Amino acid sequence: MNRFDDGTTEGAQAAAMLLIFLLIVGLVMYHSPAESQAPTWQGARIDRDAVLTGARLCVGETGFRDHETCAAMIGVIARRAARRDVCFSRMATLYSRALRSPQPGRRWVPLLHDAPEPPQFWAGASWGFYRPQFAAMIAHVRSVLAGDVGDPCPSAEHFGGHMDSHRMRSGWVRVCDDIDTTRPVQQFWSRP
Repeated sequence: MNRFDDGTTEGAQAAAMLLIFLLIVGLVMYHSPAESQAPTWQGARIDRDAVLTGARLCVGETGFRDHETCAAMIGVIARRAARRDVCFSRMATLYSRALRSPQPGRRWVPLLHDAPEPPQFWAGASWGFYRPQFAAMIAHVRSVLAGDVGDPCPSAEHFGGHMDSHRMRSGWVRVCDDIDTTRPVQQFWSRP
């Protein structure tokens, strides 16, 4: 009988390696029932980080108080996520520069949280003043994703600022100009 230094036979070692391989394949291939039944909104899979990511997106793009524009942006992200079959948080991160690669003075945006201490890189006024506003944004995004707050711009396929005016030359049209924004930085666009 051929043995290795640790006393196992070749057959036993091969069987153990096969078992480990099958376990790894099983884990990779397994989709939990919770994952396959993840909640959706406007066709997008709402992952466990969606509410926090959505609140960060809204603050990064429009500030702490513009809830109507936030709801419209959440709608755009959800529709894009559904079309590309990615989860909401992934699409938000891919889509928003404020989350993906924030400007140096705003590196705190993708690190926002609802905790007593300010997020890393926070350089603003007292976190005690802004934390309740961020908590309110979290609650708002949760309501939007639950379907309790409607999408004020369901025709929008893109949002952006004045730098996106080139879309007009590409045949896109501005939509939802009647959204009441506290800071008019976002414009919404759709293909005709």
